[in-house]
Amino acid sequence: MIRASLTIAATLCLTGSMAIATPSACRWSIPADIGQRPTRWLGSCRAGAADGLGILRAGTREPYDFFLGRMVRGRPHDELMIGHGTEWLAASGFDRNGAIARSSDDDGREFQAIFDRAAAAADAVARRMDADGNRASARYYNSLADKVRRSIPE
Repeated sequence: MIRASLTIAATLCLTGSMAIATPSACRWSIPADIGQRPTRWLGSCRAGAADGLGILRAGTREPYDFFLGRMVRGRPHDELMIGHGTEWLAASGFDRNGAIARSSDDDGREFQAIFDRAAAAADAVARRMDADGNRASARYYNSLADKVRRSIPE
C-alpha cells in the first residue's frame, strides 16, 4: 500500500555507523516513519554525513524498515520508505523541519522518479556488497531493487 506523501513526519538526528565503506563518524537523520532501531546507512559519506544514493536499513532482522533514496548532507532528500516489508511511502522531499513535502504529482512522473531512484539505490548497495565479497547481501539488495521496480504504481 502506498500512502500519499501528505503524511507529516519529524526526523530524529542520530549518529550511526556501518561496516561497509562508510566511515564510523557518518551521521544521518532518521524519518519518523522509520520506527525500528538500530539503523545502518548503506551508502557513501561525505564530510561526516550520509550523502548520495543508498539505503537506510532499520531493525535487527526481517522484516526491516527501509529508506531507499538520496541523502544530502545527512538528511533524507527524496525516497521510498518500506515499513515492515508491506507499507510503502513515497516522499518527494522534506521541508527544513523534517516534515514530508507534499507532492503535486498529477501525472505520476514524480512517483516514477522516486521509485527509479529507490531501485538505483538498492542496485548501488548490491554492487558495493558484491565488491566487498558479500555475495548473499548483494543478492538480497538486487532482489529488493527488483521488488521496487515491480511495485511502481500505475
